[in-house]
Amino acid sequence: MIIPYPALEQHLKKQCAPVYLVTGLDLYLFHQAVTLIKQAWKHTSQDTHEESISSVQQAADWAQSFQEANTYSLFSNHSLLDLRFDKKTLDAASKKHLQSYLEHPNPSSLVLIQAPSLPAKQVQSLVTHPNIVHTHITPLTPQAFKKFIAQRLQTLQLRCDSDVPDLIYQYHQANLLACSQFIEQLSLMHDTTHILDQATIMTYLRDQSEFTLYELGDACLSAQTTKAIHIFRQLNQAQTEPTLILWLLSQEVRKLIQLHHLLQSMSYQAACQQLKIWSQKTAMYQQASQRLSVTTLYTLLKICQYLDEQLKSNRSTGIWYELEQLILKIA
Repeated sequence: MIIPYPALEQHLKKQCAPVYLVTGLDLYLFHQAVTLIKQAWKHTSQDTHEESISSVQQAADWAQSFQEANTYSLFSNHSLLDLRFDKKTLDAASKKHLQSYLEHPNPSSLVLIQAPSLPAKQVQSLVTHPNIVHTHITPLTPQAFKKFIAQRLQTLQLRCDSDVPDLIYQYHQANLLACSQFIEQLSLMHDTTHILDQATIMTYLRDQSEFTLYELGDACLSAQTTKAIHIFRQLNQAQTEPTLILWLLSQEVRKLIQLHHLLQSMSYQAACQQLKIWSQKTAMYQQASQRLSVTTLYTLLKICQYLDEQLKSNRSTGIWYELEQLILKIA
């Protein structure tokens, strides 16, 4: 059974399936889907319950996990098995174990499979089974993203001018997690008796702390290498998600590539307008575009893609060193 993310909460109010499979690479929506499933399960199993987490990368791992799912606990009446799968392909033996469990699931167990990198087509033959619900997370459209921003601002009782959601979107497009975190910070920093306008939002975007992601991007664009490394190391100490830092760097590299291509057919000012680069940042982008060639930028983009694969495959032991080397190349 396929249940899209927007319909998942309503589905969970009616029933919990024996098995849930969540796929897709939007970190925020993925986390929200997992949270909804776990909360619904805990509400359903109000008596004693336990939760366990297992990594299932090989067929033997799946077999062992489903054996555990069919084993009744001595200490609780219900159990949730949180299975983590990091690969992009599910082999035939693993599918067979999953298919076998779907035929005879344990009514006292809920199996939640988190497989962010697994393409939907890999499980087409499995998700037609009535005992499994598949939710594939897809990024929000720009319109839905802006609606999300407006709803979050309203939920947190932050009154704002009508153009504020658009401004927040321009700084966070394609990264719902960073956007949500920024709005949460706004709710803590801003006096709710005052209406948020563009000038106030820009102040928060630039000056929320001495080591913001936005300042890291500005330092890289301006070739302020020492400042960029200082901010980066402060972000590391503050336990900022490396995924967010990589997203920021990737966005800047992509925008510079787009800028190079547009400059072949229009003026710099027109190109900045088309890319919606704020007037306060046009000088930074001009300096960076003159300093970094298209060839260099495409090389940097390949590095970003490589690091993204490392993060998604949990092979990211030296990710902070790799990110620092990337910043040195950009700045």
